[in-house]
Amino acid sequence: MRNILTVLIAIALIATFAMAQGITVTGYGPKAQLNLANISGDNSDNNKIAVMFGVGGFLNVNIIPELDVQGEVLYNQKGCKVDVPGGETTTLAYLDVDVLAKYNIPMEGDIKPVIFAGPQIGFLLSASYGDQDIKDNLESLDYGLIFGAGVSIPAGDGSVLVDARYNLGLANMNKVGGSIYSNQNQVISISVGYAFK
Repeated sequence: MRNILTVLIAIALIATFAMAQGITVTGYGPKAQLNLANISGDNSDNNKIAVMFGVGGFLNVNIIPELDVQGEVLYNQKGCKVDVPGGETTTLAYLDVDVLAKYNIPMEGDIKPVIFAGPQIGFLLSASYGDQDIKDNLESLDYGLIFGAGVSIPAGDGSVLVDARYNLGLANMNKVGGSIYSNQNQVISISVGYAFK
């Protein structure tokens, strides 16, 4: 809970600073997401999707009329289920920082579609396999690319944001045995947020 509050406070402070500097902030606010997480790579044949979650905040800045940059800070769970007798769920918690280029597709009407892509850097907060702590076996830094699409729907003084995204992990997460085995995070997410304007 402390991590979540810290993320939301940081987003609010950044938004306040950006507006004070005259930067065109087009939206900021909280978001939550459902993660369908898996781990790919070596010895991953028995890995199955695990349902995880993420929560945090975002700040959207306009660059040119149809192009925005959205920064996100999220507490994000990743991992997988291991489908073998006695297998457990691997749960990895990250503090993720995303920087997304968002193209606002010109269309008539109130609902505005967007497509986006950009890098993600993740800082490992905790890692477990069942009840076993495995954080020391994993790299503390993760990175990858995000691709997605969504819509903005007017609601009150702001808008509801709904999107679907794919997080392609590029870093080998293994610290122990990392020179032999290579594994990456892979996540499909559905997220909902509210943009204050």
